[in-house]
Parts: sequence; C-alpha cells; structure tokens
Amino acid sequence: MSNETESSAATQAYAYLCEEILSYRLRPGLRIFERELAEKLNLSKTPVRDALIRLEHERLVVIRPRIGYQVMPISVDDAAELYEMRALLERATVVRVIDTADESAMERIAEYRVDSAEMSPREWVRHDRAFHSEIARSCNNARLCRAAIDAIDHVHRLTYLGIFDGSRPPIEKLAADHIEIIDSILARDKRRANAHMAKHIDGARKRLIGHLQTAAIVS
Repeated sequence: MSNETESSAATQAYAYLCEEILSYRLRPGLRIFERELAEKLNLSKTPVRDALIRLEHERLVVIRPRIGYQVMPISVDDAAELYEMRALLERATVVRVIDTADESAMERIAEYRVDSAEMSPREWVRHDRAFHSEIARSCNNARLCRAAIDAIDHVHRLTYLGIFDGSRPPIEKLAADHIEIIDSILARDKRRANAHMAKHIDGARKRLIGHLQTAAIVS
C-alpha cells in the first residue's frame, strides 16, 4: 500500500470512528478491536491503528494495559472542564462573527431558525451540533474555529448519554435559546449575543452534569 493510499485509509477509519464515538453509537468504555474494525472497513490494521492513535491524542480513545483500545470513559470533572472551555470559546466566536462575518455568513446562521416541534432527540442533537459549528466556522479565525468545534463535538457526545438513558432534552427551551442567539447575531448586538450564548451553554452544563453524577457509565 502506498503512503498516499495508507493515509487515505487512515482518514477513512478516523472519520468512521470519530462519528461513531461522538454520536454515542460506540459507548464510553467499550473496547475496540483492531482486527474486527479493519475487517468491517475492509482495511488493513495499520491505518486502523493510526486512526486509533489519533483519537487517543484527541481524548476520544484510551489505551489500557492488557486491555487495549477503549472508547474514552466519561468523568464528571472532565465534562465540567469541557463546558468551561466551550463557554469561553463559543462566546469568543459569537463576538467575532458579529465583528467580521459578511451577509452570506449571516444568512447561513439565520437558516438555523427552524421549527423544532417535530424533531426527535437525536435529530435535535445533530441540529444543535450543526448550529454551533456553523457559528464557529463563520468567526473568521481558523484556530478559534478548530478549538471551538473540537469542544462542541466532545460536549455533544455527553448529550447523547442523556438520550440513551431515556432523558428527552428540553427541545422547545433549547430552540428558543437558539432563536435568541440568532436574533442577537443578526442585530450585531455583541452584548446580547454573548449573554444568550453564555446562558444557553450554562443551562446545558447544569442539566448534563446533574445527569452525569447519577449515570452508571460515568467513570
């Protein structure tokens, strides 16, 4: 296999594993076997191993002595740190959007003003992740964008925990938060946008940290 082909295969394995972990289809603590994964993806073990090592660096996979690869378990302390980081980064992105985004970016953000009444919990989580990622991509700072999306992705793995355990997120309340954020961005009101984003993330933090403290799967 050429270096280019091997790199492409590792990217394929990484993309597959990343989405499976972030969408909670691969649950925290689950063992991952190189051979089984390679067979499933019709790849050799080398690109699968490269993908797993990359995911370990991103704290989505952990290597345990005598056990091998596992999906990174969830800890309450780590979740609290993630929410703190997410709040700092997303408040920065929303301010930069207001300062720097052109009208086409504003139009893309406005498209997330949708009727959520018929959304399932999983559909809502995907929509919420896309909405926050769109704001990050519109901030015109590549490093800030990457850091914010990384935090968003990690936090949304936690969101699926509540859904898996049978809890329905307060979709109507969260959708109302989105509208407040969108309207303040479109009005280019940095104070309101910052405050609404902070309130939105803090509400999610309180709900999910409370849930994590009683969840059996938390490390």
